[in-house]
Formats: sequence, structure tokens, C-alpha cells
Amino acid sequence: MSPRSQSTPEISARSASSSVLLTGNLKKREGLTLGPTWRKRYCVLVDAPYRELRYYDSQQTSLAKEIIDVTGIVEVEPVVPSEKPEFVVATNRSRYHFRCKTEAERDAWVAAIRKVIVNWSMRNVLHHRKPTRHRNSKQRPAGVLALQALSRPPPAVVSASASAATASGAPHALRLNLET
Repeated sequence: MSPRSQSTPEISARSASSSVLLTGNLKKREGLTLGPTWRKRYCVLVDAPYRELRYYDSQQTSLAKEIIDVTGIVEVEPVVPSEKPEFVVATNRSRYHFRCKTEAERDAWVAAIRKVIVNWSMRNVLHHRKPTRHRNSKQRPAGVLALQALSRPPPAVVSASASAATASGAPHALRLNLET
């Protein structure tokens, strides 16, 4: 394994044997009872087939401290404004705060995580699978929400078609007029 740069994430080449998209040292916020502390963690973003964001105590550690299932992520957002470049990964159960050294590094992590979410969602759509909905939650994974937003018609079409459906005497039916 080659030595990794401490300041920027490493984007690995995707091959049949490797599904690692991004690796690097980030700081993770831990412990809120006595005030937050930021601990250095070695993070690895894995695409298919696992779709996980793993973080370790160090690069030499073989056992992950925690594994975040990317399919359960409902939000990935940069924290703006903040003292240092930071982003949040939210699942139905937890919020994870990560800090980077540069804004470019933060943007690379956010974009890569979103890419994995969208790829997973597209596979589900293409294979006619229903995306998993997490128990005890009304939220859907972020990738599903992004796909739904892309597939929605403009608001004017929806309101016009809804009024056309109710005018025709079918209150529960929705007719789509695709005339332009």
C-alpha cells in the first residue's frame, strides 16, 4: 500500500478488485457532554457492493471504529459558515460531523458520498427494486429524494393536472396533461 498524503484525500482508481472511492485523514467530532472534541480518524468511502463510509483510529488499524451504511444516509451537507471546513452526514439515527483541512477536500468528500448515494438509487430504479425505507422513520434516503425531485414535473403542470382531474369528477384520480 502506498503512503497517503496527509492533506488531501486520495481518489483511487476503480478496478474490479477495489471499490474504494476516497480515503483520507479527517477529524470527527466526538463527545458532547463536556464539549465537543475532534479526533483524527482515517476514513474510507467504499462503493459497490458494500456502499459504506468507514472510519478507523488510524491508517494502520484493520478494525473499523464504525461503519456508516451509505444507503441509510438522509443528508450530506457542508457546514457553512464554520471555523474550519466541515460537513455533516446524517442518518435516521445519528449525525456525524467531519472536519477537513481545506474546503476543496470537504467538497470532494461531500461529492463522493452523494455520488455513491445516487449510484445506489439508480441501481434500485433500474432493477425495479424498492429503495429500503428505514424502520421507525418517515425520512427516505437522500438518493431517493434526489431522484424524486428530478422526476417531478414542473409545479405548473402538477397544479393544472390536479385541477383538471377534480373538474372531471374524479377527486382521487390524477390526469397528466403533457401539452406544451
